[in-house]
Amino acid sequence: MHPKFVADAMVAHLARWLRVMGYDVLDHTQCGEDDAEILECARSTGRVIITRDEDLHARAVRAGLRSLLLRSGEVEQALAWIAHETGIDLSIDLGRTRCPLCNFPLIRIPSAEVDGAPAHVRERYSHVYVCESCGKIYWPGSHFTRMQATLARAREVLKKLKSGESKEGMGR
Repeated sequence: MHPKFVADAMVAHLARWLRVMGYDVLDHTQCGEDDAEILECARSTGRVIITRDEDLHARAVRAGLRSLLLRSGEVEQALAWIAHETGIDLSIDLGRTRCPLCNFPLIRIPSAEVDGAPAHVRERYSHVYVCESCGKIYWPGSHFTRMQATLARAREVLKKLKSGESKEGMGR
């Protein structure tokens, strides 16, 4: 079973990363921006809270909820800490990828069948990924290669965490 998350507004960029990696992540637009709303959302849906807000983290822990307090704003370090604490896989599985904007699963469709796909995308890629909810179209372009490189760096950070080499400034 894959963990599910709720990310507060301070870490909304990580919600998008985790969604692309295939994890179900609600954010402040779906749960609310108020700490009480985030706590209730996590409680009612069984999600792990991801935050940089020490007060929210402390309230979550007192309420018996699982919460990850991130200390680093660096994507690689934050993802490595989340993986260290939850066991998530730091890779992109396009078969599990969710819409980075709205969190709905993407479906793989032949690019020729997608009217909204740009002509150069239809020519270069046999398939694209379309959000079942918002209709946004995705394909593994140059951004995909950059994301893979970022995740490779995050896996290196994770190796250091697992070896006990470095946890300073990561989270709790």
